[in-house]
Amino acid sequence: MDVPATGAESTAARAENYRNKAEEVRIIAESMRQPATRAVLLSVAQDYLNMAMMLDHLVEAGERLPELSDPKL
Repeated sequence: MDVPATGAESTAARAENYRNKAEEVRIIAESMRQPATRAVLLSVAQDYLNMAMMLDHLVEAGERLPELSDPKL
């Protein structure tokens, strides 16, 4: 059984998940025939990459996002 990651490790894991999602959405976008649909999906993929980069910056700065079970949310 995997132990849940915490702190910077958890934030880094979230960033990696966003990068993976970006790649999934980009692959789907490339299969779309409608230019408007393709453009929207590529925009979503870019948003995932942007979120991953923001999380990477948090990790580099030694910060983290609150855990989802954090009562402060």
